[in-house]
Amino acid sequence: MVFFNKDKPMNPFIGTGAGGQIIDDFNGDHFDHAPLGSSAGAISAWFRPADGPSSRCYFPKTHRSGAQKWKQAIKDHYLYAINIQTHGTVMAHRDNYLDLDPTYRDVFGQPLLRMTFDWKENDIKMTQFVNR
Repeated sequence: MVFFNKDKPMNPFIGTGAGGQIIDDFNGDHFDHAPLGSSAGAISAWFRPADGPSSRCYFPKTHRSGAQKWKQAIKDHYLYAINIQTHGTVMAHRDNYLDLDPTYRDVFGQPLLRMTFDWKENDIKMTQFVNR
């Protein structure tokens, strides 16, 4: 979350829910990844100012205080804060895969899709870089 001064509201309700801005400066091969210790991968940051109040998932000192304080924080800060999200790529690894779950089934009796995944060193380094 990025918080702005109360004298300059962001008016996050203006615009479309799908509208947003992307910062692609760290995407793909736009810079040398070698000093990071990770191979090239897509990292982009984006924010959508038209997100509704329910997308405001984190406010300092409210996440462990219960729903009432969280709701009050949304009320107090909705016009003055935006979310910034980052996205990165994950390289293919033999031990990260999708398969059909042998135990769980949907309402039609079809097996559910199961994901087996674990973060690798490259993914962690990319995430640490973009979130610092």
